[in-house]
Formats: sequence, C-alpha cells, structure tokens
Amino acid sequence: MMADPAPEFTSLTARRSKAPHFRPTEVEPVVGKDILELLSSAMYVDPRTVYREYIQNAADSIDDAFGAGVLADSTLGRVDVWLDTEARNVRIRDNGTGLRVVDAERILTSFGASPKREKEARGFRGVGRLSALGYAQVVSFRTKAAGEKKVTEVRWDCRRLKSALLDPSYHGDLRQLVRDVVTVLVEDHEDQSLHFFEVALEKVVRIRNDLLLNVEEISRYLSEVAPAPFRPDFPFAPAILEQIRLHVPVCRFEMFINDSTEPVRRPHAEQFALSKAKSDSATAFELIELSDGEGGLRAIGWLLHHSYLGAIHAATELRGLRARAGNIQIGTWEIFAEVFPEVRFNSWTIGEIHVLDRRIIPNARRDSFEQNAAFSSLLAQLVPIARDITRRCRNSSARRNRIGAIEAREARVLAALELLAQRGVSKARANRTRRDVGATLGEMKKLAASSVLAETDRARFSRKISTLQTRYHGLKATDLLVDPLESMPKTQRSAYRDVFDLIYDCSASKTVAKALVDRITDRLAGQLGRTKQRRARGKKKRAKNNSAS
Repeated sequence: MMADPAPEFTSLTARRSKAPHFRPTEVEPVVGKDILELLSSAMYVDPRTVYREYIQNAADSIDDAFGAGVLADSTLGRVDVWLDTEARNVRIRDNGTGLRVVDAERILTSFGASPKREKEARGFRGVGRLSALGYAQVVSFRTKAAGEKKVTEVRWDCRRLKSALLDPSYHGDLRQLVRDVVTVLVEDHEDQSLHFFEVALEKVVRIRNDLLLNVEEISRYLSEVAPAPFRPDFPFAPAILEQIRLHVPVCRFEMFINDSTEPVRRPHAEQFALSKAKSDSATAFELIELSDGEGGLRAIGWLLHHSYLGAIHAATELRGLRARAGNIQIGTWEIFAEVFPEVRFNSWTIGEIHVLDRRIIPNARRDSFEQNAAFSSLLAQLVPIARDITRRCRNSSARRNRIGAIEAREARVLAALELLAQRGVSKARANRTRRDVGATLGEMKKLAASSVLAETDRARFSRKISTLQTRYHGLKATDLLVDPLESMPKTQRSAYRDVFDLIYDCSASKTVAKALVDRITDRLAGQLGRTKQRRARGKKKRAKNNSAS
C-alpha cells in the first residue's frame, strides 16, 4: 500500500490549487557598497582584461563614429595606448564619437545600464569601464563629442573607494558611495570638431611582475585579443578576410602603443615556432561555416593546416581553436579544448571561430559564453572539426614514427656496409652482418610501402633503398677491397680479427667501434709498411755487401 503523502506537501498542493494571488513586494531593494567591488576587480581573473575592456569600448565608439559620419569612410579610426612606467600611469584614447555633455556624467556613473544592449555592439552590460577601479589610485574618464565646446571628466578616487569598502563603519549604499568617490569637471574646449574618449589610470598598482605596465606583454596581449588587422606578410590574410568580411566586423582602426610608428597587428604568420629549436609552416587555409539550423550561420571561422609536428609554442599566441565575438577574443586558447577527443591536440591547432548567433552571449567576464542551448549546439558542431584535426595530428605522428623507423634502419644498414667495407672483422661476423643487411633492407621496403606515408615519402625512400641495395650487392659480389691485415701471418691476422669482433661486441656504439678499429688498422698498416721498408733496406744492404765480397 502506498504511504500517505507528507502533510507539508499536501498542504502546499492544496494552497496552489486555489491559485492564490501574490502581491508585488513593497520593500525597496538595498544595493550595498560591496556590489561595486564585485562589478570591478573581483570579476576578472586576468588583470590584463582592463585593456581588453577599454579597447572593446573604443572599437564600439569608432564604429558609431563611422555610422554617424563623424569619421569619413575613407579614413581609419585610431586608438592610442600610453604606458608610462616611471609615473606609473596608463592612458587609452580613441577618436570615436565621444559622449555628449548631457549624457557623460549619467553614463559614466551608471551600472548595468548600457545603451548598447539593443545595438550591434561588442559590450552591452555597462560594467566594463569599472574593470580598472581595483588596479589604480585614480581612474578618470575624459570625453568630448563632435560639435560641442565642452569636455567632461569623471574622476574616480580609487583609494577612497577602497577605504570605504574596507571600513565596517561606512554604512552608505551604492549611491552614496559613488557620490563620495566620484567628482565631475566640465570645461571649455575651443575645437568643436574634436571628438574622443579617454580613460586614464594613475599610479597603477604593481601586480605579477608589474604586468599592467609591461609594454611588451601588453602589446602581445592586445595583438591576441583585440580586433587588430593581420600582418601584411601573412599570406593567408586576404583569403580569410574575403570569407569572413560579410559576417564579421572589419577592423576600421589602428592601435598604437607608446607612440609607435607601427600599429598593433595580429600575431599570425606563415612560419611559427613549436619549440626553441623546431618550427613549422602553414600550408593551407580551410573555411568553417556552421549553420544555425534556420537558414543562417551560427558561426564562421577558419583553420590553418600545417605539418602537425607537435604542440605549438605558447609564446606565439597562435595555439588553440579560439573564439571571437565582434572580432574580440572571448576566453583563452583553451575555450574549445573540451570538444577534442584528446585535449592536447587543441594545442596543435591554429584557428578561430567567430560567433554570429546572437543567442550565444559572452558572459560578464568574457572568459566564456553563457551556458544555453545555442552554445551547446555550437560545441556539438565543433566536435567533427576537432576530430578531423585529431586525425591529422595522429596521422602526422604515425608518419613521423614510420619515417623515424625507416631512417633508423637506414643508419643501421649504412653502418653495416661500412663494417663490411672495412674487412677487418672475422668471416663469421661478416656473414652475420650481410644477413642483417639483407633482412633490414627487407624491413625498410615494407615500412616504405605504408599508407601513412605521403607519395613523395614513398618515392624518396624507394630511391634510398635502391641505392643501399646496389652498394650491398657490390660488396657481396666482389673481393676487390684491400684487407688491412692481409700481409700479416695467418695466426696473427686471426688474433686481430678476434679482437676487432670483441670491440664491436662490447661497444655501445658501432660508429665508435668502427672508428677505433680504423685507428688500429691504420697504425698496423703503418707499422707493417715501416717493417717492409726496413726489410727492403736490409735486403738491399746484404745484397750490396755480398757483391762487394
């Protein structure tokens, strides 16, 4: 018999069956001061994210400037990043639309109220500009819109902010905290045509070997994540841009660091490092198009195929199948690692997936995407691509192993042929060596016929095997080579050959053994030659003496 339901469950069900009417809460939500810490430095794991957030906002502003006609289509926008290591200051400035005086203060002190959400913009949550509050003593925003004569500066006192957040006696809410730490200045500016937005970080904190003021590191980071153009010497750039330009925002600005004459560019190159001693080259470009199931594209991307010789060096900023949204990198090179049958093969990969489906949304930290059905479908669509890359990696590994096996046998045959040519070992060892050469050549033929080898590989090894066979049969069929011990007495010659056999048996390296035997035979040949000369001189002298007598 089924047990009676719990009284609480029965009561709740009964109440729900009556469809009670709930009233809206009359309590005004309290937003405490600590929310500001959660929305700023506590949200981000990597301090360099500060630069990505501000460059992202700059890119949106420059796009707006082109859309509004503030920037002419024939020009390029510009973003400047200055890192002053002595003063410990950072400035990031763009020539986008800027903010109007009437809007600037409200926008720059609001939280999660970005006007971009309904636009085709990269940022839309309205919290990215807060990312630097935990990394400097002061963060200020200066901006001016075209056609206006006013510049607005909104200044955040981060030291005072931090003190208030740590002070248990400070009971102000978020609104009061903003009033206490933010000041605003509006001043005149003569140039009405000027338009810009600038963020300045004063007295940047020292973190992770001064990461935020490391010019080289920040340049590398921005080349990796920002919507920078490809290098002009990257041969696959035209093909990539031709395929994605209709779907992905084209980079319409150049970014300069510390007044450099060369703009920041993407790190992709035809040749790249696998390690300090080994490199590889891209050989082909493959387009990736992923359908959204409704006649559109969920994502578009590309792969660079190469020799798949191993994991790509981390310092190249190339490794991994990467994600981009709005042409800004989302997450790290490991973001799609889970779709590979073996995670390690992600590090052998060079490629990007530009997410187009508006239902696939970057999370607040932009280190991944919000988990939903559309993102799960994207991961499922990437699985066959990752399997194909894995197949290429394994085939490349199998090919290298097969080539290594053939080359090892080739070295063994060459060493054996040199030993036979030396003619210093015993007849028994020479016969064993000939049999070993014949067997090894047979193994090489089988290995060279493997389907994992390319046609060019098979042809190359076929020629090598043919050359080795010619040498082998030539040594086997003739006795034209001079035996270095031939002039010795038979018993002495046999003893030396036994010694040579021992040298070969006891040496870890046949090459070293042969070199030692060669030195011994050379010395013996010299001694035998000198002995012959002495004997000849003695014979001549005796003949002369006999003639005189």
